[in-house]
Amino acid sequence: TAVVLALAAVYVIWGSTYLAIKFALDGGFTPFWLGGIRFLIAGGAMLALLRLRGVPMPTRAQWRNAGIMGVLLLVFGNGFVNYAEQSVSSGLAAVAVASAPIWIALFAAIKGDRPTRLEWLGVAIGFVGVIWLNAGSSLRASPSGLVALLIAPLAWSFGSIWSRGRDLPSPLMTSAAQMLCAGV
Repeated sequence: TAVVLALAAVYVIWGSTYLAIKFALDGGFTPFWLGGIRFLIAGGAMLALLRLRGVPMPTRAQWRNAGIMGVLLLVFGNGFVNYAEQSVSSGLAAVAVASAPIWIALFAAIKGDRPTRLEWLGVAIGFVGVIWLNAGSSLRASPSGLVALLIAPLAWSFGSIWSRGRDLPSPLMTSAAQMLCAGV
């Protein structure tokens, strides 16, 4: 039951993200203000809670690495999706973002960590599933929105692989630090 509820939460929360971004953009937020506000609030709250629990602050090198991750994952990855959703359908945004596991597998392979055939099969099934869920929906896009949607998953994927083996604080503090850096 717990697994089913967790998967349902992921489907609802993650699946509605792109529609929520679309509503926020239609409501007057600009793309990068939307992301900046979101990440400053979330990162600040996480940092405060982690500090209250005694988690140490990141070192200067860890802040730098978290900042690079924040720029790649959140500014380029998420921010470009926000930008694109001004002129592309939320269904197309979901399909573009679903290509990230493909790029992650390719970047990992370039770095020497080759995915297995079973992992490739899982990536393919997931990608086809997202395309299937968006079949029949509007997949309209402007040229600039389409370019942003091509860059976003590439940046997110490269940043995810780049971060492996870097000097970073605890995983939750890394998330807080990258959100704060990206928000700024």
